Amino acid sequence: MMHTVKEVDVKILWANLHLLFWLSLIPFATAWIGENHFVAFPMMLYGIILLMNGIAYFILQTFIVNNNGKESELV
Repeated sequence: MMHTVKEVDVKILWANLHLLFWLSLIPFATAWIGENHFVAFPMMLYGIILLMNGIAYFILQTFIVNNNGKESELV
């Protein structure tokens, strides 16, 4: 997705860092689920982390499309 960007501004950089933060939490939640054998709270946390990953990806994609306009490859 970042290869489609022609110009980068501050919003795109922060949105990318936001996405990377949520992606970095997946191994922690996965290990916690494995240690506790699919108990409800770790599973709920894993679902929340995946939801936040999706939201962060959408935010990054929106900023890229807004920055590159109609000629963006993501439209």
